[in-house]
Amino acid sequence: MLHMLKKNSFIEEIIQLIHQATLVSHEKISPLVEIPPKAEMGDYAFPCFELAKEMRKAPPQVAQEIVQKIGRSSRFASVAAAGPYVNFKVDPSRFYREVLSAILERDTPYGSSQTGAGKTVVIDFSSPNMARPLNIAHLGTTAAGAALQRIYSFLGYRAVGINYLGDWGTQFGKLIAAFQRWGDQKTLASHPKPVLYLVDLYVRFHKEVETDPSLEEEARATLLKCEQGDQQVTDLWRRFCAISHAELDKIYQRLGIEFDFVDSESQYNAVLDDTIENIRRRGLARESEGALIADLEKFELPPILLRRSDGASLYSTRDIAAAFDRYERFHFDRMIYVVGSEQRLHFQQLFALLKEMGYPWADRCTHLALGQVTLEGEKMSTRRGQVIFLDDVLDKAIDLARKIIEEKNPDLRNKEEVAKEVGIGAVLFNRFSQRQNKDIVFDWDRALSFEGETGPYLQYTHARACSILRKAGMKKKKIVGEVFKYFPDWIKKWSPTPPAIDWTLLGNPEEHDLIKLLDRWPSLLESATWQNEPYVVARHLLDISAAFNKFYNLHRVIDSAAPSLQSARLAIVSATQHILETGLGLLGIAAPQEM
Repeated sequence: MLHMLKKNSFIEEIIQLIHQATLVSHEKISPLVEIPPKAEMGDYAFPCFELAKEMRKAPPQVAQEIVQKIGRSSRFASVAAAGPYVNFKVDPSRFYREVLSAILERDTPYGSSQTGAGKTVVIDFSSPNMARPLNIAHLGTTAAGAALQRIYSFLGYRAVGINYLGDWGTQFGKLIAAFQRWGDQKTLASHPKPVLYLVDLYVRFHKEVETDPSLEEEARATLLKCEQGDQQVTDLWRRFCAISHAELDKIYQRLGIEFDFVDSESQYNAVLDDTIENIRRRGLARESEGALIADLEKFELPPILLRRSDGASLYSTRDIAAAFDRYERFHFDRMIYVVGSEQRLHFQQLFALLKEMGYPWADRCTHLALGQVTLEGEKMSTRRGQVIFLDDVLDKAIDLARKIIEEKNPDLRNKEEVAKEVGIGAVLFNRFSQRQNKDIVFDWDRALSFEGETGPYLQYTHARACSILRKAGMKKKKIVGEVFKYFPDWIKKWSPTPPAIDWTLLGNPEEHDLIKLLDRWPSLLESATWQNEPYVVARHLLDISAAFNKFYNLHRVIDSAAPSLQSARLAIVSATQHILETGLGLLGIAAPQEM
């Protein structure tokens, strides 16, 4: 069942028919139209529960009265009451023509819209701590945030992607203290991957502190020196940040991810005093055991710490300053923090304080709490050296894809490029294959599987559709325009099918089920933004692929009994290919034409 379906001509007709029968406004009727859970119930349904309350009648009675008033409709094969529902079955040939024509006779990708025109969504995603490579736990916030940015942009929003780097705080005090004790400038300069040298020092610090707790105080003192502008300490900090930036840029480039803005915690140090004074003026800050806190008792939350007793700043205060800055810069309609669920309390405190300060835009802030990624059931930890770096995962996935290609299709053109597309696609889709709030136990076999409900399965289905279209002599044309701001160059579209199509030749269950799934694509995209959930897109692409493969395996497309039937089925293949390619693109996954 789908709520708030994207309107098409059939839904608009249903809204009009219900309005004429009940005189209830279009606005009240529109969000109630559904797709029944079972095909035999109909193509669309209208539940009468809400109208029954207004009309003070039983829902089944309201449904019967609506059906009597509607009578026959040329657009629908049947309109029937089933308990509290009015079920609509579409005239099949008209349905096929309208759906497939809407997909194929466009100069922009099907499902794109201006729903969000004039609205701004700020998305804070990836946002790793510096001085370490991205590990597999970062994949969720990085991939999900980038996908949401593409989806929102696809629907006409101004989608602003921000990478908010953790380049300050206790972690840097520990790293700099470790380097001053055990580090070596020459080794750092000559190391093939200097960021890993920094990770080793960070891990060593946490091992040494187990027997020498005084190192913690040394790290805090080092951070304070950095905040006070000590030349030697700040020079090390800048060098470590530069190393980190170079490393991060490489992995983002591999994933095809770009940000509109790369911000950092340190850029807000200069405004922290003003931020705290702003909170003080509202009577929300007080001292507690030498530290500065803001009480949040009315929200049933623990107090938020604004400044330590030693005067050191905290990331919570910098996040407050960053929220102020983002509203001033973008006047957002929505701001989404794509961050792990372990930060849930932090964001509850942040949003509560913003509300307490009287900012109406606080209610526009959302935390998309991603599930934790654990390694064999144990939480990953850089400080313990227990991580799997994302670069290594991608390399291993590409190697596996390369081996499979050599075994199954050694004559494939552009084998190396396809191996990269398939390998990276497998890793990305593994993260999209379940809802983002679920915890994941990282498993090599599952992450790199090329069977079942995986990225390679979708890519292969797309390649199969392309093969059919090539054999039929169809060519591609490229769509251009602002809608492709966040899309690679390979997003294209097959040219429309020949106009002489007899739609009445279609109608077997496999064709009907597939076309119904294609029709739902625009609604699924909007649902993904309501839920802030890329899984909605991934799940629908899997459903489309399963239906397409069933259709393809049971029915010939090329060399069908009649040329007009071939044209009609080619329209189905072309529409499926277009949505698979577009959908994979929204998830940041390539759609190879051959595999």
